[in-house]
Amino acid sequence: MKFPQVIRHRKAEATIYGKSQKYPRYRLAYYVAGQRRIRSFATYGDVKTEVERVVRELASGSQSTALTGAQSRDALAALERLEFARQATGKRFSLLAAVSEFSEAVTRLNGRSLREAVEGYLTTFAVVRRKALAEAVSEFAASREPKAKA
Repeated sequence: MKFPQVIRHRKAEATIYGKSQKYPRYRLAYYVAGQRRIRSFATYGDVKTEVERVVRELASGSQSTALTGAQSRDALAALERLEFARQATGKRFSLLAAVSEFSEAVTRLNGRSLREAVEGYLTTFAVVRRKALAEAVSEFAASREPKAKA
């Protein structure tokens, strides 16, 4: 076989590089989201099945190949946390909306943690309830009564 091999599907393409003395593994290289990704495989069969899957995903417009394994695990965990928040509050947030709001809040906090800001807000937060004017006047008069006596 001649290497490098360029595998195409529609407009997507990936390159398979063969083994060499310096690097004894097959390599798969492709571009996704403007970045070059290189993965290595022990056998040619493994790299061939993976390249077929990758070029089909790239051709269909899928951006999932742009994520590393750790990034995809983080994204799935974040989506789970958003689902728990939806069940607790009844409000639905997208992952993008949650991350955008979080990053905006963190930049405005100047080094303080978000948890610290929330704790500070909750300690100074006051709930004001509406009262009838007559009731408020009678409470005020009752509180001032000791000061009116000589």
